[in-house]
Amino acid sequence: MADEPASVRLLREALEEVLSPARAAAVVFDGLEAWGHRAPVRAEELSAALRGPVRDALLRRLEPARVDEVIQKLAATLATAEAPTDVHPALGEPGPDIDVEIDVDEDLATNPLRTAFPEEHVTLPVRRRAAPVPVLVLAGTGAFAARLRLALGAERVAPRTQLDLTGGADLLGAAAVVVVDATDIPPLDPEALGRALSGLPRECIPAVWGADLPFGRLVTEAAGTRTVTIARRDGIEPLVDLVRSLG
Repeated sequence: MADEPASVRLLREALEEVLSPARAAAVVFDGLEAWGHRAPVRAEELSAALRGPVRDALLRRLEPARVDEVIQKLAATLATAEAPTDVHPALGEPGPDIDVEIDVDEDLATNPLRTAFPEEHVTLPVRRRAAPVPVLVLAGTGAFAARLRLALGAERVAPRTQLDLTGGADLLGAAAVVVVDATDIPPLDPEALGRALSGLPRECIPAVWGADLPFGRLVTEAAGTRTVTIARRDGIEPLVDLVRSLG
């Protein structure tokens, strides 16, 4: 799933017409994870994805009656759109970075940084990057990074995968967000990985996907309270919101 098939782009854009951007991206992410290693590209594959993993992902977020309505709208949109191709417009060059601050208490219900600082009002100095936002994923394979890119779009996020800590804090800190994928364990000691996260520059945000899993818990304990922890049961939306807030 290294490239972005036009079919997935059309699905993402159709979802964004009926859902919030974070929910739309989460549905694409979950749907691709359930679909398998190759993104659906043909019309029959898209139809099967809508009836199967995409519908299942929607059911975890919406009432069943609403899900049926959304599926009908998606099917109609995709049916009337131009046939998917693999031709995509070139992305523009990123502009300069801009230093900003994010108020963690601005929206306690949805702000993903709240999970790292639950007890106090915190204003974090972060760097709002010109899109696409650079995200470094520490994982055993490139599957998470590929799904994240397809879920958000190549114009919004530029994820890459790394298997080890070669390069140390300088290399990790070059990203806006460093994500440990505890569902696809990298060949690293969790305590050493957590210590590496705790040493990241302040403008680089560490996060653990699958923080409720054994490897994720070990990394989180070693990383300290600054790390954004996301349990599988909470869905990918907090990470999506975090990335979108930086771009």
